Amino acid sequence: MTPQSVRRRLGIDIDKAREIAALANGEKEPRDYPSADHYYRSCYNEPDNEYVALYAINEVLETYGIEGWCRKNTNYRGGVSYCNTGDPYAPTVFLVTDKYGMSRFVCSDFATMAERYPSVGD
Repeated sequence: MTPQSVRRRLGIDIDKAREIAALANGEKEPRDYPSADHYYRSCYNEPDNEYVALYAINEVLETYGIEGWCRKNTNYRGGVSYCNTGDPYAPTVFLVTDKYGMSRFVCSDFATMAERYPSVGD
């Protein structure tokens, strides 16, 4: 993720976009953010750094927490987690994980992502 693409897709100022891009790219320590550190310390097993970064991104965006779903046709291994904006058409940051455990950050809206990556129950 580049700061310019984050700024353009989310419609935020460039400083926040740089911070989010640095967290998503692993260039900034997510545990420096209180909510991400709290999430990390609350886990019994050490979580993947991408999930900790998503909690830090949630704090930067001032959204309403992390939510997600298990992806269809991934044998319950793949999933989609995102910073909940409270509006299904508002752009936000998603963490998409495939059935092999490979993750990537995406800027999109809930409605688009729900269509692109259906849940197991659908």
